[in-house]
Formats: sequence, C-alpha cells, structure tokens
Amino acid sequence: MKIIVNGESKEFENEISIKTLMKVLGYDKNVGAVAVNMTFVASDKYEEIILKEGDEVEILAPVCGG
Repeated sequence: MKIIVNGESKEFENEISIKTLMKVLGYDKNVGAVAVNMTFVASDKYEEIILKEGDEVEILAPVCGG
C-alpha cells in the first residue's frame, strides 16, 4: 500500500492506523496536528482511522514563537 507522508511516498504491506504510522516513522505523540487528505484529524481518532491506498498525510510539529 502506498501513501504520501509530508510529500514523500511511503510503502506499507498492510493497512495502517495513524497512530501506528506515527510510531513507525518515529514521531512522538506530541505532534502539533495531523491531516489526512487535507482534513484535520483529532488526536483521539489516531488509532481508529485506518489509512487507505493513496491517502495523503501531513504530520505537523508544534512551532514555538511569538
């Protein structure tokens, strides 16, 4: 299965949840936000949402500043 993560193509053998994707790619649970196909996903849904072939995922880190 191929999905796009932050603009890069990634291959996975099986379906994968957002939570598992983040773990596999080394993201901690304190990311700023996640969007799938340009739609924001609430953090309490990361385990429930299963990514599909061709999905585009954006994982955004929190930004400090002012």
